[in-house]
Amino acid sequence: MTEIQMLELAAKAIGYKPTGEMWMGGLVCAWDGKTQVRNLKQHMVDDGDKIRISHTFVWNPRNDDGDSRRLQNHLRIGVEYEKLHTVVVWCQVVDGWITEHCEDGMGADIDDKTRLAVLRAAAEFGKAMH
Repeated sequence: MTEIQMLELAAKAIGYKPTGEMWMGGLVCAWDGKTQVRNLKQHMVDDGDKIRISHTFVWNPRNDDGDSRRLQNHLRIGVEYEKLHTVVVWCQVVDGWITEHCEDGMGADIDDKTRLAVLRAAAEFGKAMH
């Protein structure tokens, strides 16, 4: 599964509406008017007979600690660190549990691997929903 596919599935898992666009490495999502988000952008959209205002935001739990943590909290994804360099995350889905393991290797960025493991679990959660 590609990173973009994981982002889209994870976004759907928490109720975001991906637009299919990427910007600065993040997924552009339509704003529902209720969710508290960062980087909210306002756009004029021409629907032919009228012009409306649309709002989008960039969401990137793969590279942003805050977005990753909010994703983790929303889906109740647990994180554990096993051995010296292994991140294990888990979340419950309809048919059981999803577990993701990431080996970070010596000297690798544990924060990066944790965000990746959380995103993988969230994507699997989103896949199980559809």
